[in-house]
Amino acid sequence: MKKLLWGVGAFCLICAGLVGVKVLAENAPTTSVSLYEIKLKTVNETASASGYIRYGREEKLSAGVPGEIVEVAVAPGDTVRAGDVVFCYRPLEKEELYSLISGLSGELEVLDTQPEDILAAAEFYGANGKLPSWFSGFYLPGDNRSGQNGLFAVRAGMDGVVESVTVSPGDTVTGLVPGVYVVGGDELLAEVDIPQEYLGNVSPGQHVNLSCSAFPGEVFSATVSAVGDRARTVGGLISSARTVVDGELTVDGADGRLIPGLAVRADIFVNVWHGAAVIPYSAVCNGEGGVKYVWVWKDGVISRQDIDPVYSYSRGYVTVAAFYDGQLIVAEPTDGMYEGMELSGEIED
Repeated sequence: MKKLLWGVGAFCLICAGLVGVKVLAENAPTTSVSLYEIKLKTVNETASASGYIRYGREEKLSAGVPGEIVEVAVAPGDTVRAGDVVFCYRPLEKEELYSLISGLSGELEVLDTQPEDILAAAEFYGANGKLPSWFSGFYLPGDNRSGQNGLFAVRAGMDGVVESVTVSPGDTVTGLVPGVYVVGGDELLAEVDIPQEYLGNVSPGQHVNLSCSAFPGEVFSATVSAVGDRARTVGGLISSARTVVDGELTVDGADGRLIPGLAVRADIFVNVWHGAAVIPYSAVCNGEGGVKYVWVWKDGVISRQDIDPVYSYSRGYVTVAAFYDGQLIVAEPTDGMYEGMELSGEIED
Protein backbone atom coordinates (compact mmCIF):
# COMPACT_ATOMS: atom_id res chain seq x y z
CA MET A 1 0.00 0.00 0.00
CA LYS A 2 2.82 2.41 0.91
CA LYS A 3 4.55 1.70 -2.39
CA LEU A 4 1.35 2.57 -4.22
CA LEU A 5 1.02 5.88 -2.35
CA TRP A 6 4.66 6.71 -2.99
CA GLY A 7 4.16 5.99 -6.69
CA VAL A 8 1.08 8.20 -6.89
CA GLY A 9 2.92 11.03 -5.06
CA ALA A 10 5.90 10.78 -7.37
CA PHE A 11 3.63 10.88 -10.40
CA CYS A 12 1.91 14.01 -9.08
CA LEU A 13 5.24 15.69 -8.43
CA ILE A 14 6.40 14.93 -11.95
CA CYS A 15 3.19 16.35 -13.41
CA ALA A 16 3.48 19.47 -11.29
CA GLY A 17 7.08 19.87 -12.41
CA LEU A 18 6.12 19.56 -16.04
CA VAL A 19 3.37 22.16 -15.60
CA GLY A 20 5.81 24.51 -13.87
CA VAL A 21 8.39 24.13 -16.61
CA LYS A 22 5.68 24.86 -19.19
CA VAL A 23 4.57 28.01 -17.36
CA LEU A 24 8.16 29.22 -17.01
CA ALA A 25 8.83 28.54 -20.65
CA GLU A 26 5.75 30.49 -21.68
CA ASN A 27 6.80 33.51 -19.59
CA ALA A 28 10.52 33.43 -20.42
CA PRO A 29 11.91 35.75 -23.10
CA THR A 30 12.29 34.35 -26.57
CA THR A 31 15.34 32.22 -27.16
CA SER A 32 15.90 33.70 -30.62
CA VAL A 33 16.56 37.41 -31.08
CA SER A 34 17.40 39.82 -33.86
CA LEU A 35 20.94 41.15 -33.74
CA TYR A 36 22.30 44.51 -34.89
CA GLU A 37 25.85 44.59 -36.23
CA ILE A 38 28.00 47.55 -35.14
CA LYS A 39 29.72 49.36 -38.01
CA LEU A 40 32.11 52.08 -36.95
CA LYS A 41 31.90 55.26 -39.01
CA THR A 42 32.50 59.00 -39.01
CA VAL A 43 29.52 60.89 -37.58
CA ASN A 44 28.97 64.62 -37.95
CA GLU A 45 26.85 66.85 -35.73
CA THR A 46 25.40 69.71 -37.75
CA ALA A 47 23.71 73.01 -37.02
CA SER A 48 21.14 74.03 -39.62
CA ALA A 49 20.74 77.62 -40.81
CA SER A 50 19.07 79.34 -43.76
CA GLY A 51 19.87 82.37 -45.85
CA TYR A 52 20.74 83.74 -49.28
CA ILE A 53 23.68 83.82 -51.69
CA ARG A 54 25.36 87.15 -52.46
CA TYR A 55 28.56 88.32 -54.11
CA GLY A 56 31.67 88.08 -51.97
CA ARG A 57 32.71 91.66 -52.72
CA GLU A 58 30.25 94.37 -53.59
CA GLU A 59 30.06 98.15 -53.59
CA LYS A 60 27.03 100.39 -53.81
CA LEU A 61 28.04 103.83 -55.10
CA SER A 62 25.98 106.97 -54.52
CA ALA A 63 26.51 110.72 -54.78
CA GLY A 64 26.30 111.18 -51.02
CA VAL A 65 24.45 114.51 -51.38
CA PRO A 66 21.35 115.65 -53.31
CA GLY A 67 22.42 116.35 -56.85
CA GLU A 68 21.82 116.16 -60.57
CA ILE A 69 23.45 113.37 -62.57
CA VAL A 70 25.51 114.91 -65.36
CA GLU A 71 27.31 111.90 -66.86
CA VAL A 72 27.23 108.11 -66.47
CA ALA A 73 30.50 106.49 -67.54
CA VAL A 74 29.61 102.79 -67.16
CA ALA A 75 26.97 100.26 -68.17
CA PRO A 76 25.97 96.88 -66.73
CA GLY A 77 28.61 94.28 -67.53
CA ASP A 78 31.50 96.76 -67.77
CA THR A 79 34.75 95.92 -65.96
CA VAL A 80 36.08 98.66 -63.72
CA ARG A 81 39.25 99.15 -61.72
CA ALA A 82 39.59 100.92 -58.40
CA GLY A 83 39.63 104.67 -59.05
CA ASP A 84 37.69 104.59 -62.33
CA VAL A 85 34.93 107.23 -62.65
CA VAL A 86 31.46 105.65 -62.73
CA PHE A 87 29.33 108.80 -62.84
CA CYS A 88 29.51 112.57 -62.31
CA TYR A 89 27.00 114.82 -60.57
CA ARG A 90 26.33 118.45 -59.73
CA PRO A 91 25.35 119.18 -56.10
CA LEU A 92 22.02 120.99 -55.77
CA GLU A 93 21.88 124.54 -54.47
CA LYS A 94 19.79 125.42 -51.44
CA GLU A 95 17.08 126.98 -53.61
CA GLU A 96 16.81 123.74 -55.58
CA LEU A 97 16.58 121.82 -52.32
CA TYR A 98 13.77 124.09 -51.17
CA SER A 99 11.96 123.33 -54.40
CA LEU A 100 12.38 119.62 -53.84
CA ILE A 101 11.19 119.91 -50.27
CA SER A 102 8.07 121.74 -51.44
CA GLY A 103 7.15 118.42 -53.03
CA LEU A 104 6.72 117.16 -49.50
CA SER A 105 3.91 119.64 -48.97
CA GLY A 106 1.73 117.06 -47.33
CA GLU A 107 4.36 116.29 -44.71
CA LEU A 108 5.15 119.97 -44.21
CA GLU A 109 1.50 120.86 -43.65
CA VAL A 110 1.13 118.12 -41.08
CA LEU A 111 4.30 119.18 -39.30
CA ASP A 112 3.69 122.93 -39.75
CA THR A 113 7.40 123.34 -40.51
CA GLN A 114 9.31 125.70 -42.81
CA PRO A 115 11.81 124.40 -45.41
CA GLU A 116 14.69 126.17 -43.66
CA ASP A 117 13.86 124.36 -40.43
CA ILE A 118 13.62 121.06 -42.28
CA LEU A 119 17.12 121.49 -43.71
CA ALA A 120 18.58 122.47 -40.35
CA ALA A 121 16.93 119.50 -38.66
CA ALA A 122 18.09 117.18 -41.43
CA GLU A 123 21.67 118.36 -41.02
CA PHE A 124 21.48 117.74 -37.27
CA TYR A 125 19.86 114.31 -37.56
CA GLY A 126 22.20 113.30 -40.39
CA ALA A 127 25.22 114.08 -38.21
CA ASN A 128 23.77 111.98 -35.41
CA GLY A 129 22.71 109.07 -37.58
CA LYS A 130 19.02 109.52 -36.78
CA LEU A 131 17.62 111.01 -39.95
CA PRO A 132 13.78 111.00 -39.90
CA SER A 133 12.51 108.17 -42.10
CA TRP A 134 10.14 110.41 -44.12
CA PHE A 135 13.09 112.75 -44.86
CA SER A 136 15.83 110.13 -45.28
CA GLY A 137 16.85 111.23 -48.77
CA PHE A 138 17.31 114.97 -48.22
CA TYR A 139 19.99 116.75 -46.21
CA LEU A 140 22.37 119.65 -46.59
CA PRO A 141 25.34 118.92 -48.87
CA GLY A 142 28.81 119.08 -47.44
CA ASP A 143 31.67 121.28 -48.60
CA ASN A 144 31.98 120.39 -52.29
CA ARG A 145 34.30 123.21 -53.33
CA SER A 146 37.07 120.70 -54.13
CA GLY A 147 35.41 119.74 -57.39
CA GLN A 148 36.10 121.22 -60.80
CA ASN A 149 33.59 123.51 -62.47
CA GLY A 150 31.00 122.56 -59.86
CA LEU A 151 31.03 118.88 -60.92
CA PHE A 152 32.07 115.92 -58.80
CA ALA A 153 32.96 112.36 -59.72
CA VAL A 154 32.02 109.12 -57.99
CA ARG A 155 34.77 106.51 -58.42
CA ALA A 156 34.90 102.75 -57.98
CA GLY A 157 36.58 101.70 -54.76
CA MET A 158 37.61 98.25 -56.00
CA ASP A 159 38.21 96.19 -59.11
CA GLY A 160 35.05 94.51 -60.30
CA VAL A 161 32.15 94.28 -62.72
CA VAL A 162 29.22 96.68 -62.93
CA GLU A 163 26.15 94.70 -61.92
CA SER A 164 23.55 97.44 -62.35
CA VAL A 165 23.14 101.16 -63.09
CA THR A 166 20.03 102.95 -61.80
CA VAL A 167 20.80 106.59 -62.77
CA SER A 168 20.85 108.48 -66.06
CA PRO A 169 22.06 111.95 -67.08
CA GLY A 170 19.55 114.56 -65.94
CA ASP A 171 18.23 112.54 -62.98
CA THR A 172 17.90 114.29 -59.65
CA VAL A 173 19.07 112.02 -56.84
CA THR A 174 18.78 112.29 -53.09
CA GLY A 175 22.34 111.24 -52.45
CA LEU A 176 21.57 108.17 -50.38
CA VAL A 177 20.17 105.78 -52.95
CA PRO A 178 22.94 103.83 -54.79
CA GLY A 179 23.31 104.71 -58.45
CA VAL A 180 25.83 102.04 -59.48
CA TYR A 181 26.32 98.55 -58.05
CA VAL A 182 29.77 96.96 -58.55
CA VAL A 183 30.58 93.34 -57.66
CA GLY A 184 33.99 91.74 -57.44
CA GLY A 185 35.12 88.57 -59.17
CA ASP A 186 33.48 85.14 -58.91
CA GLU A 187 33.63 84.85 -55.11
CA LEU A 188 30.26 84.14 -53.49
CA LEU A 189 29.12 84.40 -49.89
CA ALA A 190 26.03 83.11 -48.12
CA GLU A 191 24.44 85.25 -45.43
CA VAL A 192 22.56 82.95 -43.05
CA ASP A 193 20.56 83.15 -39.82
CA ILE A 194 22.12 80.89 -37.18
CA PRO A 195 19.61 79.78 -34.48
CA GLN A 196 20.70 80.94 -31.04
CA GLU A 197 20.91 77.40 -29.64
CA TYR A 198 23.89 76.73 -31.92
CA LEU A 199 25.74 79.98 -31.19
CA GLY A 200 28.32 78.43 -28.86
CA ASN A 201 29.10 75.66 -31.36
CA VAL A 202 29.58 77.64 -34.59
CA SER A 203 32.90 79.34 -35.32
CA PRO A 204 34.95 80.45 -38.35
CA GLY A 205 36.70 77.67 -40.24
CA GLN A 206 34.01 75.01 -39.85
CA HIS A 207 32.89 73.09 -42.94
CA VAL A 208 29.39 73.65 -44.32
CA ASN A 209 27.17 71.75 -46.75
CA LEU A 210 24.94 74.06 -48.78
CA SER A 211 21.78 72.85 -50.51
CA CYS A 212 19.37 74.73 -52.73
CA SER A 213 15.95 73.86 -54.14
CA ALA A 214 17.18 74.99 -57.56
CA PHE A 215 19.53 71.97 -57.59
CA PRO A 216 17.72 69.16 -55.71
CA GLY A 217 19.95 66.41 -54.36
CA GLU A 218 23.17 68.38 -54.85
CA VAL A 219 25.46 69.64 -52.10
CA PHE A 220 27.82 72.61 -52.39
CA SER A 221 30.80 73.15 -50.11
CA ALA A 222 31.30 76.27 -47.98
CA THR A 223 33.25 77.45 -44.94
CA VAL A 224 32.14 79.59 -42.00
CA SER A 225 33.95 82.92 -42.42
CA ALA A 226 32.27 85.07 -39.75
CA VAL A 227 29.75 84.89 -36.90
CA GLY A 228 27.94 88.01 -35.69
CA ASP A 229 28.26 89.40 -32.18
CA ARG A 230 24.64 90.51 -31.82
CA ALA A 231 21.42 88.50 -31.77
CA ARG A 232 18.15 89.59 -33.33
CA THR A 233 14.58 88.32 -33.47
CA VAL A 234 12.98 87.32 -36.77
CA GLY A 235 9.44 86.24 -37.61
CA GLY A 236 6.58 86.69 -35.20
CA LEU A 237 3.81 87.81 -37.57
CA ILE A 238 2.91 84.71 -39.56
CA SER A 239 5.58 82.31 -38.31
CA SER A 240 6.86 81.87 -34.76
CA ALA A 241 9.41 84.40 -33.58
CA ARG A 242 12.94 83.07 -33.16
CA THR A 243 16.27 84.52 -32.12
CA VAL A 244 19.18 84.25 -34.56
CA VAL A 245 22.72 85.48 -35.08
CA ASP A 246 24.09 86.59 -38.46
CA GLY A 247 26.54 84.19 -40.07
CA GLU A 248 28.71 84.57 -43.18
CA LEU A 249 29.81 81.58 -45.27
CA THR A 250 32.36 81.55 -48.07
CA VAL A 251 31.31 79.30 -50.93
CA ASP A 252 34.22 77.02 -51.85
CA GLY A 253 34.96 76.70 -55.57
CA ALA A 254 31.73 78.18 -56.89
CA ASP A 255 31.12 76.57 -60.29
CA GLY A 256 28.83 79.25 -61.71
CA ARG A 257 25.53 77.55 -60.93
CA LEU A 258 24.88 79.27 -57.61
CA ILE A 259 23.93 82.88 -58.24
CA PRO A 260 23.25 85.83 -55.91
CA GLY A 261 19.74 85.87 -54.49
CA LEU A 262 19.22 82.10 -54.29
CA ALA A 263 17.83 80.81 -50.98
CA VAL A 264 20.02 78.11 -49.40
CA ARG A 265 20.02 75.76 -46.44
CA ALA A 266 23.32 75.47 -44.58
CA ASP A 267 24.32 72.42 -42.54
CA ILE A 268 27.28 73.55 -40.45
CA PHE A 269 29.54 70.77 -39.16
CA VAL A 270 30.07 71.68 -35.50
CA ASN A 271 31.41 68.31 -34.25
CA VAL A 272 33.00 65.32 -35.94
CA TRP A 273 33.51 61.88 -34.33
CA HIS A 274 35.70 59.32 -36.07
CA GLY A 275 35.30 55.61 -35.35
CA ALA A 276 31.92 56.15 -33.72
CA ALA A 277 29.11 53.63 -33.27
CA VAL A 278 25.49 54.56 -33.93
CA ILE A 279 23.15 52.58 -31.65
CA PRO A 280 19.48 52.40 -32.76
CA TYR A 281 17.07 53.69 -30.14
CA SER A 282 15.25 50.33 -30.16
CA ALA A 283 18.40 48.55 -28.92
CA VAL A 284 18.92 50.79 -25.88
CA CYS A 285 17.59 49.98 -22.40
CA ASN A 286 17.17 52.49 -19.56
CA GLY A 287 18.58 51.46 -16.22
CA GLU A 288 18.47 52.98 -12.76
CA GLY A 289 19.67 56.55 -12.43
CA GLY A 290 19.15 57.18 -16.13
CA VAL A 291 22.00 54.86 -17.16
CA LYS A 292 21.62 53.57 -20.72
CA TYR A 293 22.84 50.12 -21.71
CA VAL A 294 22.65 47.46 -24.42
CA TRP A 295 22.86 43.68 -24.47
CA VAL A 296 25.97 42.51 -26.28
CA TRP A 297 25.65 39.07 -27.92
CA LYS A 298 28.69 36.81 -28.35
CA ASP A 299 28.76 33.06 -29.04
CA GLY A 300 25.12 32.67 -27.97
CA VAL A 301 25.50 34.47 -24.62
CA ILE A 302 24.48 38.07 -23.78
CA SER A 303 26.14 40.54 -21.44
CA ARG A 304 25.23 44.04 -20.39
CA GLN A 305 27.29 47.02 -21.56
CA ASP A 306 26.61 50.60 -20.43
CA ILE A 307 26.83 53.39 -23.00
CA ASP A 308 27.49 57.12 -22.65
CA PRO A 309 26.12 58.87 -25.79
CA VAL A 310 27.95 61.97 -27.02
CA TYR A 311 25.22 62.90 -29.51
CA SER A 312 21.83 61.73 -30.71
CA TYR A 313 20.05 62.25 -34.01
CA SER A 314 17.48 60.56 -36.24
CA ARG A 315 19.40 57.28 -36.50
CA GLY A 316 20.09 56.78 -32.82
CA TYR A 317 22.67 57.40 -30.10
CA VAL A 318 26.30 58.08 -31.04
CA THR A 319 29.02 56.58 -28.81
CA VAL A 320 32.79 56.52 -29.10
CA ALA A 321 35.47 54.13 -27.76
CA ALA A 322 32.83 51.66 -26.57
CA PHE A 323 32.46 49.12 -29.37
CA TYR A 324 34.48 47.48 -32.11
CA ASP A 325 33.57 46.97 -35.75
CA GLY A 326 31.41 43.88 -36.27
CA GLN A 327 30.27 43.58 -32.66
CA LEU A 328 26.71 42.29 -32.23
CA ILE A 329 24.03 43.65 -29.91
CA VAL A 330 20.40 42.64 -29.33
CA ALA A 331 18.32 44.79 -31.67
CA GLU A 332 15.10 44.79 -29.63
CA PRO A 333 15.71 43.56 -26.06
CA THR A 334 12.78 42.38 -23.93
CA ASP A 335 12.10 42.40 -20.22
CA GLY A 336 13.57 39.47 -18.35
CA MET A 337 16.95 39.33 -20.04
CA TYR A 338 19.86 38.82 -17.66
CA GLU A 339 23.64 38.62 -17.63
CA GLY A 340 24.90 35.34 -19.08
CA MET A 341 21.58 34.37 -20.64
CA GLU A 342 21.91 32.02 -23.58
CA LEU A 343 20.12 33.10 -26.76
CA SER A 344 20.27 32.23 -30.41
CA GLY A 345 20.38 35.18 -32.74
CA GLU A 346 20.11 36.25 -36.35
CA ILE A 347 21.62 39.43 -37.80
CA GLU A 348 18.91 41.72 -39.13
CA ASP A 349 19.20 43.19 -42.60
